[in-house]
Formats: sequence, structure tokens, C-alpha cells
Amino acid sequence: MSVVVKDQQTGEIVLLSKGADSVMEKLLKKGDQAHDRRLNITKTYLDDYATEGLRTLMLTKRVLSAYEYGIWNTKVTQAALSTVDREDKIDAANAEIEVELTLVGSTAIEDRLQDEVAETIISLKDAGIKLWVLTGDKVETAVNIGYSAGLLNNEMEQFYIDGVTIGEISHQCADMVDKMHNSSFDDGTIKRALIAAGDSLTKIEGNAGLLSLFLSLTDQMDVVLGCRVSPKQKADIVGMIKDRFPDKITLSIGDGANDCPMINRAHVGIGIAGKEGMQAARCSDFAIGKFMFLRPLLFVHGREAYRRNADLIMYMFYKNILYVIAVFMYGGLSVFSGQTLYEKWLYQLYNVTFTSFPIIVYALYDYEYPTAKLMYTPEFFKLGIFNLKYDVTTILVWVIYACWQAALILCLSMVLPTMSGMENGKSFDFWNGGSHVYMMTIIFANLSVLRLQNCFNGFNEVLMFGHISFYILCLYLWSRFMHDSPLYEFWPEFLMSKSAWLGNFLLICSLWTVDPMLIYIKDFLLSILQCCCGAR
Repeated sequence: MSVVVKDQQTGEIVLLSKGADSVMEKLLKKGDQAHDRRLNITKTYLDDYATEGLRTLMLTKRVLSAYEYGIWNTKVTQAALSTVDREDKIDAANAEIEVELTLVGSTAIEDRLQDEVAETIISLKDAGIKLWVLTGDKVETAVNIGYSAGLLNNEMEQFYIDGVTIGEISHQCADMVDKMHNSSFDDGTIKRALIAAGDSLTKIEGNAGLLSLFLSLTDQMDVVLGCRVSPKQKADIVGMIKDRFPDKITLSIGDGANDCPMINRAHVGIGIAGKEGMQAARCSDFAIGKFMFLRPLLFVHGREAYRRNADLIMYMFYKNILYVIAVFMYGGLSVFSGQTLYEKWLYQLYNVTFTSFPIIVYALYDYEYPTAKLMYTPEFFKLGIFNLKYDVTTILVWVIYACWQAALILCLSMVLPTMSGMENGKSFDFWNGGSHVYMMTIIFANLSVLRLQNCFNGFNEVLMFGHISFYILCLYLWSRFMHDSPLYEFWPEFLMSKSAWLGNFLLICSLWTVDPMLIYIKDFLLSILQCCCGAR
């Protein structure tokens, strides 16, 4: 970061610049022995500070003549007005004066960790989340902070990539491959960490073959620690991971303005609002006050939002397939004549009036486990990592489940009653059977939400039975007062049909007997399939 100032008394124009020593050292003037001695002493101090875990910066300056300032000011003004590659042109203009700098000194501060940072990071690792930590600190500082934050420990096998040439980096990567390949005692429980320097990452990004090798190595790491990384590099690394794993979700979290590019580049960006300012929070998708709040955000709200929304989508497919596929199946009994099975007005109210509110309440308020259990059991988060609730297999299971129930409803509500007579000598006619099928479809759709939910407070149960009761009321009013409706006098005939009541009893029982048995068989077959795949 640089700034140009002018002394109001002397008129002297000075460029003041600060940054990481690995960057600033390349911009210092060369050939001055006194200056070089001061640089060596400063580097010694910086290394000592970094070993103690302090965050360091190097301070420099350069006196500009009025002519030099005028040329730079013209170029940077033109670059700022450009509509194409504006940022690159501004950076190029700034780079022209950020040369031949004079060392002023260095700074070192203690950046204390917030409460429960280590516990939160350990929980993220236990949940199966792959962690990349990208920081502008020196390697020594980053490693010390890594130990304090729970990222690193003495049991982890640590690898370093800090070469300055392509050859050195390639040699280090090859050594890593040999060490991991020759680990005869590796049973999958060894934890590995990779610490990479920013200059090395720059070289790696510019070499396609080396980049592919580096990414394949990071796949085998539990933690990747990038040191002396610029804001642009942070964003590039996030983009690199997104390109390599297009089916994975990336999340970036930061607390400063230098984290904004990284936060914007990830699928989900989280900003911490605090002493570093509000820039990260303003450009993020979610803002939190402390790092420790990441645990409830992911393990409670994130995990449950994924589960409930997945169930919501699956249920929407299920309930619509349930009442449409019954009509399709009836086509086989009516020689596909095109005769509709349901009364045309009640048919339109299925999604809006008879099956809407229970699933909405479920998707908003249901929790599978208590909040404390979700927060302190990271393994529950793997439900979303492995996408267990929203994959092709789950969709097929819901479709088959809806088709099975539709066939059962059609047989017990339409076919069975029409095969037997009623006490008044009449038969259970077509419209009676269709209305019976529709009624059982509504009952099944509502009771299926009851089987999904985990929190039983009475409110959703009242809504479910309210939907069912409202349909029965509408059916009664249609039967009683709609003289031109095919459902006129349906209700008395339905009440006197013993086979219809028998069908109702068998259908309701199937929800709590046959369905659980089918679910058990499904889980059993899936476990066998997973075991077979694992054995291979």
C-alpha cells in the first residue's frame, strides 16, 4: 500500500509505502552499502518478530521530483478514466514510481486471536471441511498462528513449498510425492499440512504442469497454508479451486478490505465485522460479529437449511406426482379415453388450499436435533458435504414412493369400492370413486409431512388436519348444495359404502406399516451397495 504526500512547508513530495518484506525488498534501491547493512539488520528483526508470532511490515519511502510526480499523476488519472482494464492500468502506473525505494524501518504487532477460534477450526476439520488459510504474514508467523488456532499440531506431517524458481518448486513437489508414496504405515489416519510461500504460488500459477501437480498434492492435504499472499492471489486461488472442483461449494471468510476479492470470488462469502472495518462485511453474503459464530452459522442454520430445503423440493415433486399419476394410472382402466378422475373445481385447489401450509411451516421451523447437539457434533454436517438429501438416488426414491402410493390409493379407493354395492342397492360410481381417490391423496400428502418433521409442537399438526377437514367440508358443501355438480349427494353414498371405509382403514395403516418397511428395505439395499462399492 502506498500514498503520496506533500510537505506544506518545504514543498517536498514523498511516496510512502508499506508491505510484506518479500514484496518490498524487491523494490528497494540497490548498490548503497549503508542501506544494504540497514536492510540486513531489519531482516534479522523481522525474522525474530515472525518467530514470536508477530505480524510484520516493512516501511519505505521515496522522494519524488515535481516532474516525476506530474508524469505519474497524468498516467494514473488517464488510467482511472479508462473503461477497459482500469485496475490493471492503475497498477501499472503505480508500479512505475514504486521503485528505488529507501528503507525506513519495520513494524511488528501482536494480532490476538478471538475467542474460540481454535475450537471452531477443529470443529470445521472434524466435519470434513477442507481448509485453506491464505494470509499475508511471513511463513514463520503463519505457522505460529496455525498452531495457536488449531490448524496445525505436532502429529501432522508438514510439507513446505518455498522455492523461488520453477526447478526448486518442482524438486520440492517431487520430494513430497516420494514421501507420501513411501509412507508404508499410512492407514488413512495420518494428517498432512502444506505450507506454501506466496512467491512460490505465483510461480506455480504460471506453469500449467506444475499447477496440476500442486493441486493433486493439495487434494491429499487436510490443511493448506498460503503465506505472503496478496489480495489478488487469494481470489485467484479460490477461483482455481472452483475450476478444479466444479461440483464443490467454496466458502471464504475474512475480516479486512484485503479479503474482499476472495470473499466475492467464492460461492459463499462471509465477512467478519470488527476492528478491521466493515469492508468485508459489506461485500459478503453473510456478516457475523466474531469468527466463533461460524460454527452455528454452518452447523445449525446451514445444515438445517440444506436439509429442510431439500425435503421441501422432494416433497413438492412427491405430492404433485401423487395426485397426477393416479389419473394416469386410471387411464389404463378407462382405455385412455381422456376422462378426468377429479371434480374440476376442487382439482384446482390441491396445491393452494389443501396441501400448502404444513410443508411451509416444516421448511421454516423444523430442527432434526437440538441446537447444542448440532453445534457440538460436527459429523452431522457431512449430510450436506456428501449431498445425501438432494441427489439423483433421493429423487428416484421419492418418485417411486409417490407412484407406489398412487397405485395403492387407486386400488383401495377406486377399484375396491366399485366392485361392491352399497346398502341402498346402488354401486359406488365413477365420480364417487374419483372423489375418494382425491380425498386420500390429500390425506397422504398431509400425513407425509407429519412423517418428515422432527419438532412436534401441535401447530403443524393442527394445520395438517385443518387442511384435511377443510377438504371434507368443501366436499360436503359440494355434495349438499351443488345440484349441477357430479358430486351431488356424494357424501351420503360415501358414508354407507363399507368397502370405501375398509379402503380408508387399509390406506392409513399402510402409512405406518408398509411404508416404514419399504424405507428399511431401501436403507438396507443402499448400505449393501455402498459396502460393495467400498470393497472395490
